[in-house]
Amino acid sequence: MSLLQIHSPLTSPADSDYSSILSSAGTLSCGFLLDHFILVSVGGSDAEKFLQNQFSNDISKIKNAQVQLNAYCNPKGRVLAMLYLVKRPDGGYWMIMPGDLSDALIKRLRIYVMRAKVTIDVEEEQAMIGLLGERNTLTDLSAYSFAGYIKRDIVIGDPKKLYGKVDQLDNVLDSDYWKLCDILSGLPQVYAKTIEQCIPQHLNMDLVSGISFSKGCYPGQEIIARLRYLGKSKYRLCVASVVSEKMIAPGETLFEKGQPEKKAGLVIDAVQCKRNVVLLSAMLKYVNGKHPAACLNSGDGPELSFGSLPYVLPVE
Repeated sequence: MSLLQIHSPLTSPADSDYSSILSSAGTLSCGFLLDHFILVSVGGSDAEKFLQNQFSNDISKIKNAQVQLNAYCNPKGRVLAMLYLVKRPDGGYWMIMPGDLSDALIKRLRIYVMRAKVTIDVEEEQAMIGLLGERNTLTDLSAYSFAGYIKRDIVIGDPKKLYGKVDQLDNVLDSDYWKLCDILSGLPQVYAKTIEQCIPQHLNMDLVSGISFSKGCYPGQEIIARLRYLGKSKYRLCVASVVSEKMIAPGETLFEKGQPEKKAGLVIDAVQCKRNVVLLSAMLKYVNGKHPAACLNSGDGPELSFGSLPYVLPVE
């Protein structure tokens, strides 16, 4: 994928007040550098049918200017990747996924192409940038609306055109800001260290329009449907903060408070903010509508302070 060359200084959550940045979206135009993502092109006359048989959502219902959230699972229902899917202007698709997953995911998907008329390649000609808020100053390029609590768009286009448009933005935010918006929106992500650790419902995918329960079969569909209709999710995604001088990485273990042998879940994503505060999302035990008090890396480690999700968790 063509990398966008940006000379403007980048703003990060570690050196700014993210509340004021996010609240300024109605008056200032802010863009996100999405260098933690890779853009993958899926083309061919069988592209829609192929993707429909692989991912958790109903590909046939993607609108032209919409970003659709999907999970790609193994046969046991464990998530291999979380990705965004959009329709290209030529009728094909773009997959947007974390860069540390792209090689393995492309290789795995190609195995299942077989005789289908499908091509899967890293996009070499286009670049992308995110936009925050309602103001869209990049109107002559392909913009895709990102559903969620915090209004965002992903813009894809010729790198030279995008580079020229970036100068029109009042503020350019680094990729941690995109992750922070995901965390605040209760939207999950999967990285190399958290592959096959979660079932989609553990990440609230059923609550953020990431699963279709009426489409046909796809890898892991039977397990995912059984959990919905015959069981209950023992884990749910939560938002929390913790004071830490060091960065916290996805995959780090969480323990029940005061219980050094009792694992409670794991970190899904994390962003370092000002004053040594780390904002994170976590897959955490969920029983009778509650998460247990949890600490990082040990039962007596730094304790999580829970935040609020912008949607309601079911009491199962």
